[in-house]
Amino acid sequence: MKSTSQPLMMKMRPSPRTKQKPLMRKKRQASDDEDEAIAENKAKAADEKEEAGEGDKGEMNGVMVLALLDKIIGAVDQIQQTQAGLEARQREMERSVTGIQGELTKLSKSHTTTANTVNKMLEKVRKVSVNVKTVRGSLEKQAGQIKRLESNENELLKRRNFKVMIYQISVSWQIGAKVEISSQTQ
Repeated sequence: MKSTSQPLMMKMRPSPRTKQKPLMRKKRQASDDEDEAIAENKAKAADEKEEAGEGDKGEMNGVMVLALLDKIIGAVDQIQQTQAGLEARQREMERSVTGIQGELTKLSKSHTTTANTVNKMLEKVRKVSVNVKTVRGSLEKQAGQIKRLESNENELLKRRNFKVMIYQISVSWQIGAKVEISSQTQ
């Protein structure tokens, strides 16, 4: 994109191929004047070229600055998009963390409830254990008493020669139900 701030003028140069014919003096003076005008135009053109060269350099610098600004704007846009994406991810993570915290709170409440229930059950088990020990102690006492009674009974039987007969009950089925019990004593 080259655009010049100053209009370029077309310079007319005499062609080296054209030969000037010796004419009159007036024509020579006119051609000398033309030569001077051409020389002046060449000097002006050289000055304009220098200015145009500086202008071209300025334009090139301006174009480079614009290109760099475009790149910077593109980079800033990309950074903003990345930042927006990161912010969205952060919001999602915050929601997830909040959800996890809520679940952990529920879990800790549930754990506390379970711990309380377990403690109550352990207390009941202790009470039952105490009751079982008490019953076991009572049963052991009764077993000891039964053994003593049996030993006393055996001793009494040996001393007095008691005989114990087992009674039999016989049932005969006849027209009417009669029960006979026989017992024998000696």
